[in-house]
Amino acid sequence: MDVGLTLVQAKTYLSLVSSNGLTIKDISKVSGISRTDLYRIMTELKELSLIEKIISNPSKYKAAPINQAMKKEIQNEPNKFILIPSKRTPINIEEAIDRANNTIDLVVSLLRFNRGFDVFFEKLERSWKKKVKWRIILEIPPDKTYSYSNVNICQRQATCEVRFLLSPISTATGIYDQKEVFIIENPKAGLSDSPALWTDNRSLISLAKDYFEFLWITSLKEPKYAKD
Repeated sequence: MDVGLTLVQAKTYLSLVSSNGLTIKDISKVSGISRTDLYRIMTELKELSLIEKIISNPSKYKAAPINQAMKKEIQNEPNKFILIPSKRTPINIEEAIDRANNTIDLVVSLLRFNRGFDVFFEKLERSWKKKVKWRIILEIPPDKTYSYSNVNICQRQATCEVRFLLSPISTATGIYDQKEVFIIENPKAGLSDSPALWTDNRSLISLAKDYFEFLWITSLKEPKYAKD
C-alpha cells in the first residue's frame, strides 16, 4: 500500500478526516480544490484505500483509517510525504523516538513541550538510556507563569541540551537521526488535535536541519523575557 500523497491529495484527505461524509461540492468548499480536479483525486485516493464512497444521492465520501500499512511504509519506503491524521500523530512520534539511535532535534513551544513531556516520558527515558543526543529549542512564553520543571529534568541528562528563543516560532518540528522529519500542521493545537506531515525526503530534511541550526546558534542558553 503506497500512502505517499501529493499536496492536493493530502488536502482532500484532510478535509474528510473530521467528517462523517461529504459530497464533492462540500469537499471543494472545504479544500478549495475545483470539482473537476476532485473527481480525479477521489479516484486516486480510493485506489490507495484512503477513502470510502457512501451510497447516497448525491454520493458522499469519507476518510478511511490509515492502518498498520502506514507504519510499514514509513520504515521501508524512501522519499515519501505522508499526512498523519491527528489522533495518530502522537503514536507515530513515539515510534520515531524509538527508531532514533543518534540524534533528535526539536523545535517547539514551551507549552507544547510540557504537554508532551508526560505523554512521551517513558520514551524519553528509554532514549536517554540509549545515549541519543537531544537538542531542544523552546519558544519562551510572554510571561513567567509556565513551569520549567520538565525542562530542568531534560537538562540534567548528559545527552540533552535545551536552548530558548525570545521571538515567537510558528512551527513544531522534530528531526530524528537526520533521516525523518515531523512537521505539525498546527503547532498551537493539542498533541492529538493536529495532523502532521512526515517525510524522509532528503531535500526537506536538509532544509529542516539548516533551519534548526540557524535557530540553535541564535538561541539563548537561559530563558529571558521581553520585560526583563
